[in-house]
Amino acid sequence: MKSTTVKFILSAIALAVVLAPAADAAKRKPRAQAAAPAPSTPHRDMYGVPIGPNSVVFANRVIGQDPDPNIRAAILRDVGKVFGGGDR
Repeated sequence: MKSTTVKFILSAIALAVVLAPAADAAKRKPRAQAAAPAPSTPHRDMYGVPIGPNSVVFANRVIGQDPDPNIRAAILRDVGKVFGGGDR
């Protein structure tokens, strides 16, 4: 009979320990949320054209935009004589 009483008391203590943080959490104040970072101004080329992640820039000028990296490489490769590239 003593072993069941001891088990009951230990179970009650374990239950109290488990439920104590939950009861304490209800009393806590919520933490302040971090402020959202201010939106940064986009970088611009020498003529004021915004430089995006898909822009092709040569000599501080945006000469094209495309989401495909292969097309961006082709645009940069074929800049031509106007931008100081080779003659092809």
